Amino acid sequence: VIVTQCPSYRYSLCIEPSYRYSLCIEPSYRYSLCIEPSYRYSVCIEPSYRSSLCIEPSYRSSLCIEPSFRYSLCIEPSYRYSLCIEPSYRYSLCIEPSYRSSLCIEPKPSYRSSLCIEPSYRSSVCIEPSYRSSLCIEPIYQPSYRSSLCLNYL
Repeated sequence: VIVTQCPSYRYSLCIEPSYRYSLCIEPSYRYSLCIEPSYRYSVCIEPSYRSSLCIEPSYRSSLCIEPSFRYSLCIEPSYRYSLCIEPSYRYSLCIEPSYRSSLCIEPKPSYRSSLCIEPSYRSSVCIEPSYRSSLCIEPIYQPSYRSSLCLNYL
């Protein structure tokens, strides 16, 4: 696990375990999230009263969304993933592809957001930045093998 802190209110986190996915987060009233696991899909989110979402899984489907206040979108193609977005200074995003990974983002007006990622290899990441951010990583590959990382930024 490689954790790099950047100056100011920005930080980046990169995780590259044996299953080859990386997570990079650089918030500063805006943040970007990139996930590239071995199944080759990427999710990029850059909200700033405005959010864009790009999904490019190995089946070569791409989705770009630039919401503006309130709407909900649900997509359930034949490869069985669903995407739901309900922004209004507050939105929730859920992605559940056939490899059983789920991504949930619930930012609130207080610049506080929570992010949970639970792929099929049972690793969870929770992020709640609000000039203060806490990060907890608990990958579980076996019951006896657990690692946790917690970071608090003020």
